[in-house]
Amino acid sequence: MKHYFVILLLFVCSKSFSQLNVKNETRSDVWVAIGYYEVNTWYSQGWWKIPPSQTKAVYTNRLVNDKYYIYAEDAKDSRWKGDTYYFCAPNHKFKLVQKDCSSDIQNGFFELYVGQNYSYTLRLTNSSEHFWTESNTHKHISTVKNKD
Repeated sequence: MKHYFVILLLFVCSKSFSQLNVKNETRSDVWVAIGYYEVNTWYSQGWWKIPPSQTKAVYTNRLVNDKYYIYAEDAKDSRWKGDTYYFCAPNHKFKLVQKDCSSDIQNGFFELYVGQNYSYTLRLTNSSEHFWTESNTHKHISTVKNKD
């Protein structure tokens, strides 16, 4: 019985630490969408409303890819976006397979390199530059500033 408890505890603990988080370091609510590849299929998913100074897990499965794709915006029309990778992002809560997506609801997402980290936190801030910071553990924290 003890062995089953230890195995269950290890599974629960490892699952809770394996995720992609977004922290809102702005003064406005931010809405976040993600794009990712899973089981031979491209997906996009959103929206997570993240209040100022809050962090939310936007992808809670094991981080098996080294790249994920992010789009975010706030009520003041600031956007954190890219111009190379396009995913569906309709104006309502969604999880979509990309092959079923029409081009009129696509937005440009930026590529987020998470490497081999088991947990990753992206910090959204206001400014016109990008910069990245990394910790010494397998947890990783990046900061990205909006492009407006």
